[in-house]
Amino acid sequence: MVQDDVIAAWSFFPLMSSGIINGIATILLILFIDPKASVLADRVMKNPSQHIYLKSYSLTMISSSLLGTIGAQILFIPAAYYVAWFAKWILILLNLCLFFFK
Repeated sequence: MVQDDVIAAWSFFPLMSSGIINGIATILLILFIDPKASVLADRVMKNPSQHIYLKSYSLTMISSSLLGTIGAQILFIPAAYYVAWFAKWILILLNLCLFFFK
């Protein structure tokens, strides 16, 4: 009975990992991409003849986003198996802890 309660309590773990992954991706975007785009936009505002650089940067960002989405779709199923495997091991470790530290 205790094991069923533990499984029910920790069954949300794979769902929670989605928020963690999205949070890390957002932080990385803010740290690495946004500052470069801001500096480039400021340069274009000062010198409008460099508009082509901002245009190519935007095209590169859109292309990389599309390729990243396609790559994520390709890796989605293997990653889902990995998350399920990892969640199973966490449940096993939690059950061992409950068994030894009753």
